Amino acid sequence: MQALIAQGDNIDAGTAQQAQAAIAGPAPINPDAAALEWMMIPEALAFVICGMFPEVAPAYTEEAKLNLARKIAPVAEKHGWNGPGDSPELMLAVGAFGFSMPAIMAYRARKALADQKPEEGKPDERTE
Repeated sequence: MQALIAQGDNIDAGTAQQAQAAIAGPAPINPDAAALEWMMIPEALAFVICGMFPEVAPAYTEEAKLNLARKIAPVAEKHGWNGPGDSPELMLAVGAFGFSMPAIMAYRARKALADQKPEEGKPDERTE
C-alpha cells in the first residue's frame, strides 16, 4: 500500500513539474538548430579545401561554415533528408573525401616539385 502511495506522489510531483514548465512556456528555439545538424558537410569541405590550399584557411571561419550549413538545411528539408548521419550515401561521400586526402596531398607535392626548374649550372637533383 505504501508503495502505491509513493508512486502516486511521484506521479503528482511529475505532473506539477510539467504544469510549471507549461506555464513557463516552451524552451527558446535555436534558429540555427537545423543548420547545426548539417555542419558536418561544411566542416568536411573546409578540411579538404584547406588541406589542398592552406592559404585560404582564414576564409573558412566558423561563421562562414555556419552560413553554408544554413543554406544546406532548407534544401535538406525540401527533399526530406534527415541529416548526414542518416544517409549512407552522404556519409560515403564525406568519408571518401577524407580517405583521398593523402593521395591528393602527395599529388600536389609531386606536381609542385615537377614544376620547379633547376637553377642554371646546377644538376637536376630530381633525377638523381
